[in-house]
Amino acid sequence: IEPDWNEFTKEELIEIAKRYYETNKNKLKSEKLSEAKTLNIPYSKSAKIFNVCRQSVAKSKTRVIKVKEHKNDAIIKKSFLDNKGRYGRLRLSAYIYIKYNIYIHPRT
Repeated sequence: IEPDWNEFTKEELIEIAKRYYETNKNKLKSEKLSEAKTLNIPYSKSAKIFNVCRQSVAKSKTRVIKVKEHKNDAIIKKSFLDNKGRYGRLRLSAYIYIKYNIYIHPRT
């Protein structure tokens, strides 16, 4: 159950924040950053709470790696496995062109 934070006085909220800081003080940096990522407060304040650099918190919140999906991923994977991983990019693109008549640039 979520408590009603408006019922607490400023001093009580400060005490809660101090205890939160004490519990998180001994955690690893990666754990601190993953927890800071979930909070919806400014970078500078969360950096002070978790005792890490502000830039580290900002990077962990904004850095999301997007994997580009190619429409022929299944064919590429199947061709790679058919050749038992012996073909590199160039030969694999030539193999796909010969077998499936689909041109795929070797750098994709």
